[in-house]
Formats: sequence, C-alpha cells, structure tokens
Amino acid sequence: MLTEKYLRELVLRNCNLIRSLSIMIEREQGVKIQEPTLEHLSYSSYSLEELDIAEYPNLKSLELFGCFASTRLNIGRSESLR
Repeated sequence: MLTEKYLRELVLRNCNLIRSLSIMIEREQGVKIQEPTLEHLSYSSYSLEELDIAEYPNLKSLELFGCFASTRLNIGRSESLR
C-alpha cells in the first residue's frame, strides 16, 4: 500500500480499459491522467491547482470534492459531460 508520505506523483497513460477512476489526495500532489476512454472521474483533494479534462472526449460525469482552491478548470470540448 502506498501512502501519501511516499507518493509524490501519479501518472496514468495508455490504460485503455479504464472507464472509471476515483482519486483521493490529502495534500497537493502531482496527478496527470491521459486516458481518452475515461467516462467517470471522481476527484477529492484539499487543493486543485489545475484540472484539464479537455483530453477526455468520452467523459460523462465529473465529481469534485473538497477542491476549494481551484485556479483553472478546462472542460474543452467535453460535450458528453453532464
């Protein structure tokens, strides 16, 4: 089990079977998700510097929890987002 003490950055790429992803982070850490097949994203963090979901054309739902320090949210052409 990895804890936030050891995890500094999370990068997901080319996991073509991922449709749903839930991320919970207690402090500011780097998160980069490059998964065009992603349909559901749940993200929980105390701070959110930037979230770019323009790369997820299939994203249908986005849940943000505790993200009170967001400076930028780019939804781009996510027409399927509800």
